[in-house]
Amino acid sequence: MKVVSGLFVFSAIAFCSCKIPDYIKVCKFNDPQLGDCISSSVNMIRGKLKDGIKELNVPPLEPLFIDRLSFGNKDYASHLATNLTNIKITGASEFNIIKVVPTLTKKGHTFRIEAIIPKLHIEGDYEINTKILSLELKGNGPFTADLNQYHFECMLKGKKVEKEGANHLEFAKMQCNVVIDKSSIYLHNLFGGNPILEKATNDAISENSESLYQDIRPGISDAIRQRFTDIANSVTLAFTYEELFPET
Repeated sequence: MKVVSGLFVFSAIAFCSCKIPDYIKVCKFNDPQLGDCISSSVNMIRGKLKDGIKELNVPPLEPLFIDRLSFGNKDYASHLATNLTNIKITGASEFNIIKVVPTLTKKGHTFRIEAIIPKLHIEGDYEINTKILSLELKGNGPFTADLNQYHFECMLKGKKVEKEGANHLEFAKMQCNVVIDKSSIYLHNLFGGNPILEKATNDAISENSESLYQDIRPGISDAIRQRFTDIANSVTLAFTYEELFPET
């Protein structure tokens, strides 16, 4: 999901010596409320992130696509065993920044980010092979899922690197801890689309949705973290380090 991409964009341009667009609030290094200033700046540009910022080569925040997630194990009595493909995630543009704690030093720059997304909606295709309440489930079709109150805390670390004779800020893969309030998933076209069997089976799946989410969370988290890091670097490597973080 690209929920903190706004911070990445801001980290790349808020201290830039070039002309700053009107929708960017510039924050100074010596601002005693630097974290609050950054949060405010991200909120100012959040509305633009949904459709992307062409002048900064920032792609649209929505939808976020993930090609494939696989999970499950041989213990089909307690775990779903399935592949999810063609995954599309929406809702990330509704993110709210709770707190940003920046640490800026000569050796590197670290941003600790806490944020929440009210609801993520997920669509895609599934292939399933599992057993629920003595029912053998094998098949495929579309699925929908919702993750409510997606709360995350992330750390984004950057360091100065030299590329083609110029200094740039490059980020390592961000690290995140994620907690959600409730999750749900619905598998369509089970039992040939039989509405009674389909609903009964999905009700059983919903009762174990927390266990299901624990299975798929590593894959989702890894895909999102990698995408966010790629977005951050695509922007910051377009500027020199001195442009992004002038000493005066």
